[in-house]
Amino acid sequence: MNLKGVGFIRYCLLTSLCIGYLMLWMGGIYSHLFRGAPPADMDWTTPLFLLLAGAIVLTSSRRSEITFLLLGGMIGFMAEVAGVYSGWVFGSYWYTDALRPQLFGVPLAMIPAWLVLIGYVRQMLIGWKVPAWLSVLCASAWLTAIDLIIDPLSAGVLGHWRWQEQGFYYGIPAHNFAGWFGVSLVIFSLLRGPVVRN
Repeated sequence: MNLKGVGFIRYCLLTSLCIGYLMLWMGGIYSHLFRGAPPADMDWTTPLFLLLAGAIVLTSSRRSEITFLLLGGMIGFMAEVAGVYSGWVFGSYWYTDALRPQLFGVPLAMIPAWLVLIGYVRQMLIGWKVPAWLSVLCASAWLTAIDLIIDPLSAGVLGHWRWQEQGFYYGIPAHNFAGWFGVSLVIFSLLRGPVVRN
């Protein structure tokens, strides 16, 4: 198959993924605005939403960046597993049954969730002309700042996970944000190739 054929197939795949993502997004907005919450039997939509988001990021990325994104998603997932079992990485917490399927007590949807966030931060930093170490610090701080928005919603209203001990920020312990910064440092230090341009 020639490159034009591959490009057309990729375009069709990306278009289909975006349509599915948009439909779920609009359905979520409708459910929350007009029904107060999604129907009880719609718990499959959040994992599918995250999976579609991850697939869109991978499909729209260059081949050279796909490995970086997948490895970053896997490192984030492994940190979640370590966090759930040890309470050391992010603090003591556990995932509810709201996100399924799960592996080792962590929803598999966390892989595309991390992948999407890493891809976003990577994309925002590509044009920065700063030293490699500063880019890694900025990327880690940026990803941690995003968690300041995600956690109150996911651990609160959506009930995706629960904290064993309540913290100062919407019930979230400070340890969580230190963990996010640390895991982000690992990800962007080990896999900084597409993020940092020396």
